Amino acid sequence: MVPSSASPLVVCFDVFEVDLRSAELRKPGSKLRLQDKPFQILTLLLEHPGDVVTREQLRRRLWPNGIVVDFEHNINAAVNRLREALGDEAEHPRFIETLPRLGYRFIAPVSSPAVAVAAMSPSPGETAVGTPPLQRRRRLAMALASAVLLVGAAVTYWFTHRPPPHGPMTERRLTTNSLENTLTNGVISPDGKYLAYGDRMGLHLKVVRTGETSNVPRPEGLGPYPDSWWPNGWFPDGTKFVVDRIEVGVRSSAWVVSALGGPPRQLCEDAHPSEVSPDGTRIAFQRDGGRGFHDLWVMGAQGEDPHVLVKGSDDEEFWYGAWSPDGRRIAYKRIHRLPGRTEVSIESRDLAGGQPTVIVSCSNPDFLFFGRKFIWLPSGRFIYVMEERDGSRRWANLWGIQVDTRTGAPVAKPERITNWGEGVTDQLSVTSDGKQLAILKQARYIYVNVGELEDGGRRLMNPRRLTLEEGRDFPSAWMTDSGSVLFLSDRNATWGIYKQGLGQTTAQPVVTGPEYKYSPVVSPDGSWILYVSRPIGDRGSFPPQRVMRVAASGGPPQLVLEERSISGLACAHSPATKCVFSVLTPDQKQVIFWAFDPSQGTKHTVARVKLRELDSYAQQIGVYSWDLSMDGSLIAFAQFETRQGRIQILSLDGWTPREINVKGWQGLMTVRWAADGKGLFVSPGTALGNMALFVDLQGRAQVIWKHESGNYDVSAWATPSPNGRYLALAGSASNSNVWLLENF
Repeated sequence: MVPSSASPLVVCFDVFEVDLRSAELRKPGSKLRLQDKPFQILTLLLEHPGDVVTREQLRRRLWPNGIVVDFEHNINAAVNRLREALGDEAEHPRFIETLPRLGYRFIAPVSSPAVAVAAMSPSPGETAVGTPPLQRRRRLAMALASAVLLVGAAVTYWFTHRPPPHGPMTERRLTTNSLENTLTNGVISPDGKYLAYGDRMGLHLKVVRTGETSNVPRPEGLGPYPDSWWPNGWFPDGTKFVVDRIEVGVRSSAWVVSALGGPPRQLCEDAHPSEVSPDGTRIAFQRDGGRGFHDLWVMGAQGEDPHVLVKGSDDEEFWYGAWSPDGRRIAYKRIHRLPGRTEVSIESRDLAGGQPTVIVSCSNPDFLFFGRKFIWLPSGRFIYVMEERDGSRRWANLWGIQVDTRTGAPVAKPERITNWGEGVTDQLSVTSDGKQLAILKQARYIYVNVGELEDGGRRLMNPRRLTLEEGRDFPSAWMTDSGSVLFLSDRNATWGIYKQGLGQTTAQPVVTGPEYKYSPVVSPDGSWILYVSRPIGDRGSFPPQRVMRVAASGGPPQLVLEERSISGLACAHSPATKCVFSVLTPDQKQVIFWAFDPSQGTKHTVARVKLRELDSYAQQIGVYSWDLSMDGSLIAFAQFETRQGRIQILSLDGWTPREINVKGWQGLMTVRWAADGKGLFVSPGTALGNMALFVDLQGRAQVIWKHESGNYDVSAWATPSPNGRYLALAGSASNSNVWLLENF
């Protein structure tokens, strides 16, 4: 909200101060973090102190375009976050009173501080007539000097800051895809007339003014594997655009699509294209080559002369390529992996050679990610995405910084452009005049599905949604009677453990609270629910973690043992008695397995696995999964690999380890033993959604479930019940659409 000239810009209550212009909540000695939706609620309440603000008024303020998912839940969550920031309680309010079924009321006294303005004219007891000439000359000289300083400051500001946009920023939705048909990406043409976008159905071209949409025909002769298409950048003449084709089991390839019609034409194999240069003669791209994105490449407009532009070391990765307005420099994201930490920066290089120049770098653990794309405007303004995190919540905002296009050096401090408090944004494109910015906004939901297993686990029948609330729910285990699913959820803004019966519509909390909790399992005798816990704010390389237990019938959590870098937990089923946890070694080269007693906390090592060296994408995913067989005799271990799907079988009875090659699959993300021990349920990462496979002990795989959500980085977390009759899975949906921003 922009306050009117008649409204106070700063409002005070109790010990708090609200700056309406900078959207900041402060108290003596500190500035409090408050996201967009809670701050808008506070602003609306302060506009009407002592009066009832209805839920309908809140809806109109928070979602003026009328588009909102689960309005009641979002309002309640935003008010709860506001109360947390103020230290207020719903039962005993000091500031915000709830009026059931009506809305809210701000009940604390509100005031605006006086603003002192120093007068430039003489005071009432002083006249200009009686001022001595020397004093008048001194005052005139001081005034002239001040004017010179002000003019100099104004000139400096003009050359280091962009002129403010005319009017408030506007947002307009360009696509209306459903949760079942999520977008991969969308890019606007240089003249702003067309939007090229991809989704689960293929490639499309939309006329922005009329909304008329045409489908891009699929090329003939492609392989049988599922694929997805990601349009990434237009040629400057607006007649064609480049596309990244991602195919399961095959390296990515670069294609070009004509806006005048016809199917895509392949430019280059093993290439992830990013942007076309301003003169249309070069395309920046990445190439895996089996060793990761350690180099940044450039090729000609027809795919000719591919060559390395920026060469990195094995501990460096380079992502994306954005051209400067004159095409003489290229910007990219650099990821530098060091022992115990990872450095991320956006830097640029002159194509003629020389050292890189850092545009912006990131060390704040709550601002972790620069997004997949960034853009360089004709004015020299550089726009990028920063992902922010708070506990289990994450969201993204746009930032901008003015950059000298000749040297690549920043000439001003970064400025926040948006103040969104929800959703993720990581794909950007802009018109050639720099006035229209197309962005891809995403909001993801993950929920628990349950189906019935038949034919020894080789068929899944009647899969249906179990959890119905909005959030991220991941199945982890079953209670011993196979009647309830244990799952992780961030539904209350922090990670908690819940259980829900097959015939129930709501979940029961098992353990909640501020700490990060994961890997819940049930002890072999069914008396305890075990899980791993660590402080939510501890982002150290190897923080201490605790195995906790809580009685299956309910009660307070109890400490079992403490160890550093615990990565997983599993228990056998009665009559077996074994429980095991895994630890990643400090050098991140081995995983050690420890057997432990849930009652006494005693432990001893039972197995070790040496981790394989991975390419950069697999390192980014950073996944390995394992499970203990229900009789407690075997561990199945799978490490995420981009090109292979291998499962190691470790014996806890002294047998020689063996390896299963899952034929035709790679990128294994989770692995779970079948109840009878004759196979495994495996969740691979694919390009078109999450899948569940049944894999026998000879490596023969069969797809038993496929959820075409477009979220290829979400595992199905396939988890069988102890009696072998049911399978719990993570289904996902993504509300992903392209929006157009102006006056940004």
